[in-house]
Order: sequence, then C-alpha cells, then structure tokens
Amino acid sequence: MDVTPSADARSEVGYRRLFLWALGGTILLKIALALAVPLTNDEAYYYQQAIQPALGYRDHPPMAAWFLYPFLLLGKSEWVIRLPAILSSTLVGAGIYLLLREHDAARAGAIALLYLVSPLNILFVPYTSDTPLYLFSFLSGFFFYRAVREERSLWYVLSGVFLGISFLSKYLSVFLGASYLLYFLSARKDRRRLRGAALLLLSAAPFLAQNLYWNYTHSWANVLFNLVNRNAGERFDLRNVALHALTQLYLVTPPVLYLLYRERKRMAERFRGSPLQVFAFLFLVPMAIFTALSTVKSIGVHWAVSFYPYLYLSLFAATGTERIAGAIRGMGLFTAAHIAILAVLLALPLSAFRQTKYYGDLVFLLKGPEVAAELRPFGREYTFSSTSYAQAARLSFYTGRHFLVFGAGSYHGRADDLWTDFRLLEGKNILVFSKNALDVRELVPFFDSVEPRTLPAQGARFHFLLGKGFRYEPYRDVVLRRILRDFYAIPHILPKGRDFFRERYFDVSANPFPARH
Repeated sequence: MDVTPSADARSEVGYRRLFLWALGGTILLKIALALAVPLTNDEAYYYQQAIQPALGYRDHPPMAAWFLYPFLLLGKSEWVIRLPAILSSTLVGAGIYLLLREHDAARAGAIALLYLVSPLNILFVPYTSDTPLYLFSFLSGFFFYRAVREERSLWYVLSGVFLGISFLSKYLSVFLGASYLLYFLSARKDRRRLRGAALLLLSAAPFLAQNLYWNYTHSWANVLFNLVNRNAGERFDLRNVALHALTQLYLVTPPVLYLLYRERKRMAERFRGSPLQVFAFLFLVPMAIFTALSTVKSIGVHWAVSFYPYLYLSLFAATGTERIAGAIRGMGLFTAAHIAILAVLLALPLSAFRQTKYYGDLVFLLKGPEVAAELRPFGREYTFSSTSYAQAARLSFYTGRHFLVFGAGSYHGRADDLWTDFRLLEGKNILVFSKNALDVRELVPFFDSVEPRTLPAQGARFHFLLGKGFRYEPYRDVVLRRILRDFYAIPHILPKGRDFFRERYFDVSANPFPARH
C-alpha cells in the first residue's frame, strides 16, 4: 500500500505551515513597527476619546473609542494603543484562510499568505477609526457569504449585527450595506432569501437607531461633519478622479495587478458558478461608488481599505495556486521596499530635514514629550489649551492633562465641543499653545492680560500665550458664534432635537455642562 503523500497533500501541508509562520512572523514585525513609529495625531485623538467613554462623539460614531478602551487596561504606551489594529488585520488574514480552506486548503493557504505579506496587513499598524471598521466589515461579509450559501438564519443575524457594529465605527459601512442590497436585488429571489434579508436588516437596525438617537440629541454632530462640513467647497475636478484611480491601483498592488492580467482570459469562466463570486460583488460595488464620488469630492486613501480583504477572497476563484505563489514573492518584495523606505526615514537625524518647511511638524512629532515637559509646570496656574485638535490631543497624551481647543479650529476633531464648557472658565488663566506664531492681537480681547512666549526645541520654535483672566462673553460673541455658524448650522430637513451647542452658549436658561479641563 502506497502511503507517500500526494503532491496536493504536500502542497496543502506546505502552505498551511507557511501560513502559520507568516501569521506569527507578521505579528512580530507589526509590533516592531508599532514600537518604532511615533504616535500619530489621530491615535492621540482616539486615545482621548477612549479614556472618556460616551455614547457618541463629534466627528464619528463611538466604536473607535469603545474598541480601544479595553486594550488601555494594559497601559497607555504606543504599542498598546496600536494592538487593536495589529490584531484586527491579523484576524482578517486568519479569517480568509478559514473561509477558503473548505474549497481548497492549499490555495487557501496561498491566498492568506499573499494577504499576510501585503502592505495592507503589514502596514496596518496605526490605530484609527478604520481599525474597527476593517475588522467588523470583514466579519459581516464573512457571515453574509455563509448566509447566502447555506440560507441559515443565524448567519444572516450575525452578518447584520457586524454590519451594525461597523456602522458604529464609520459611515463608510453604508457602502457594504448597499452591496448587500444590490446583491439581493440581482440574485434569485425566494421566501428564505427574503426572510434572510429581513433578518439582516433587523439585526443591524438597533445599532443604526442608537447612532440616530445620539445625533438627534447632539446637534446632528456626526451628520453635519460627514455630510456637510467636510464637503463644503467640493466640486467636479478630474484630478480627484485621476488621483483616486492611481490610489486604487496602488492598493491593489503591482503583484496582484499582474496576477489579474495573466488570468484575464479565464477569470470570467472561473467565476461563473463559483460561490465566492459574492466577494467580487462586495469589492466592486463599493469601488464603483467611490469612483462615482471621486467626480465631485476628494476620496481619502483610507476610504476603500476595509473592502480590500474581499479582493483577496475573490482572487481564490480567479486564479490557480502556482500563479499565486509567484504573486507572493512579488508581494514580499513590494512590502519590503515600503519597510526599507520607512526604516531609512526613521534612521535619518532630524537635522537632515532642517531646511524643509515641515521641520517644525517633525520636531513636534518626534520630540512631543520634550515639548510637553516644558509646558507641564504651568499646569499649577493655567488651564491648558491649543489652537489645533491635533496638537491638543498629542499634548494631552504626553502630559496626562486635558488640552482644550481654543479658537475656532477646523471641522476636524471637534470632540472638545462636547467636553469643554467655556462658561465655566470665566476669570480663569489659560495657556494657549501653537506650533505656529500666534496672532496676539486677535487673542487680547479674550483676557485681562496676555504674555506671549516662545519655546525652542531642536532648532524649531513653538509658541504659547499666557492669558490671565479669561473673558467669556467676548469669546462667545466672536469665536463661539463663528463655530455655531460654520459647524452647527443644522439643515431644515432634519427633525429638531437637542441642539447642545446652541443651548449651552446662546440659551441663557441653560445650565453649565460638566467641563473637562
């Protein structure tokens, strides 16, 4: 009796072993990157949200803060903040393998390995609101595939639950919901399929309702940010379309593009009848929507990232194992080039960038703790603030003291509108920090007296103002009224709920909100 393993069996064992090694090895590599790369502004911002759990926040739904919160029980270092991102992208790789192995274990290992060595996984290290979106969107799609294949009610429910959770991560999940809807409309219809669609919708509905109610009672803050404030001034521009196209080609990666090119003649035939064609649907529908949107607005490079695991799942049906092996080698080189460039940039001394216009930003990025240490002694007498949400978030992280946002700021990062009540700061002393020179004349009306100072660090100069005796009324009439006009102009088509910003500052009967400073 011949007990020699077949070539297919050897291939299956080999790819499974490589997959497991890659799973562990890429986790270690990402942890090393987490330790080497400085904290980003967004990470400091979401850290500030996570240490104050709430049912909602100004710019995005609350899942980014909720998801990070339990990890902070391990500490507040950069690598702990990044641990959810490291684990989420790795879990997606494991999910790709588990879902595909029932079809062909060897090819499943190859596809999962291709994903694990891609920049999409390796560089998925910084923590952002895309982190929970990435994981929970994938889980929703995972169970959606199970549901339409097996017609089991439980899978529809789980797909809906994770769709709802991904909606609480970021509104981009509506494009996944649109993909489901179009799939149901285009697929065969029967009573079980219609019941499944209803179960999916009902399972997602409580999460949508929670966010809707929070917005209704908080000046429609998320809606204004995502649909109004950030889209002001957008217009048709072919450069946005071209940039979007180049961005997506980069995210697909050259090795995968070449793989698709080589399989172009047999791809349609292989997809025909494959149960995995649903993943091509979940990838292509959002890409088509993003392409249409790019004609009227700039599409962020990160917008489409959560849909790319579906591309890797689609590759399983599009190509064979041998050609995937070639793509893995190319992907490894492509990712290695990214890591090499990053390593060179991190190894260069700050002085190498001294003549660039970004030098001050780099000093603040790399030497933020030193800048914060210079400001910390003023905390005995002054409330800390900054003119920028990004600077405020970083300095709050490094000092352990909340830096409120002083001034109008931008449409980004306005969580401090919820956290700080300027009425309670009447007569207090406030330190106002800025990376750039402050317009002292503009700030004089808001204090009894002001003292501008500079803070040198590594050849860069930062600025702060010591303001004594804060004057609330002129600040309200100039700054807060401008914020109300620019960021809280609620469209008439929305039902009138609690308008917290208007009630707080422009309704004299309102009681002060708890301030965080």
